[in-house]
Amino acid sequence: KLALYTQDEDRNITDQFTLTAPMLTVQGENTRIQGGTFAGDVLVDANGFSIPDGTIDGDLIFADAEYEASADLSGGEVTGNVSVQ
Repeated sequence: KLALYTQDEDRNITDQFTLTAPMLTVQGENTRIQGGTFAGDVLVDANGFSIPDGTIDGDLIFADAEYEASADLSGGEVTGNVSVQ
């Protein structure tokens, strides 16, 4: 999990952050970008990717159609294009 936020003792999000990089490559199964924003493109090379309460400010690229089919983008936002490479 890439958690781009802080939370209080009751697990309420108290602040969200932005992580900026040209590209993030996801190779671990069930990886999620949760809360906050990743500013850059994301290449997913694994099953089960999700973005609960997260934002990708860039393109989301899946290395294979299988990875796209197993992803859950509900509850999150992608500002760029979503595609399969």
